Amino acid sequence: PSISLPEPMASNLRIDVTYDPRAYFAMQQNSVPMVQLLRLTNLGDEDLVDLDVTVATVPELAAPWTRRVSAVPHGATYNLPDVDLHLRADALVAVTERTHGSLRVSVKQGETVVAETELPLDVLAYNEWPGAGSLPAVLAAFDRARPSVVFHLAAQALVRASYESPLETFSTNVMGT
Repeated sequence: PSISLPEPMASNLRIDVTYDPRAYFAMQQNSVPMVQLLRLTNLGDEDLVDLDVTVATVPELAAPWTRRVSAVPHGATYNLPDVDLHLRADALVAVTERTHGSLRVSVKQGETVVAETELPLDVLAYNEWPGAGSLPAVLAAFDRARPSVVFHLAAQALVRASYESPLETFSTNVMGT
């Protein structure tokens, strides 16, 4: 599942990122975007102009992505929905054990850092995938494999549990475990 974490209030610019907190080889192979939305909110009394926004991963799984934002007026929000962070296949296929990293977002005005945030990132081993709970990964896997038949075998087997947690039962029966 994607998560969205706001930047702690350290400056007049708030950074919100909606992203998948996992990086994995199948994500790169199926062109599943890691960052769905990057949002900058100017909480100050003055316009912020000529901003350079950089997104990078640690470890370096992709070349840093940079975009120039001409202005974020005071009190306004600027959305960057097309953060095209190109994950490197060679970096992800070399991961043999799950490891922890980070997604770093930095906003500069000239040489001055206006705001930055570092978000948690799990880097999965090359032969791992995040499971049925990650809809983009599931869709990409089906699109790539194009199976002619699919067997869906997940279900809540306990009737009492299904009455006690009907929403969880529905989710299990439809999406799997």
